[in-house]
Amino acid sequence: MQQSFNTARIVTVVAGVLGVAASVYLIKSNESQLWDAFNSLLGLMGGPMTGLFMLGIFVRRANAGSALCGVIAAVGAVLIVRGFTDLNFFFYGVIGTLMVVVVGFITAPLFKNKSAEELALVTE
Repeated sequence: MQQSFNTARIVTVVAGVLGVAASVYLIKSNESQLWDAFNSLLGLMGGPMTGLFMLGIFVRRANAGSALCGVIAAVGAVLIVRGFTDLNFFFYGVIGTLMVVVVGFITAPLFKNKSAEELALVTE
């Protein structure tokens, strides 16, 4: 157990140092294209992730199938917006989040929720 904690601490420190080094590089290099690409990628992945949390919190009937449909729709929508519009990359996260929640809400009745007995078998 202690070995796992030590490994986790080392990984956390290394990831932190690499993150700080990458940030310093981006600031010092003044590469706007690299920064824009990073923010686009962050919006592409961060929006659907936030949408998954919101879907799980606010939509009681949401399930894995509706969440998957929402994520696929969100990634597709963000890629379309990125490719065919001049919309600022700061909106990619908002679009991704809203798409996951809306599509997940709409498609939730199409997928069967697991019963309490089925869930008990999986969690035991």
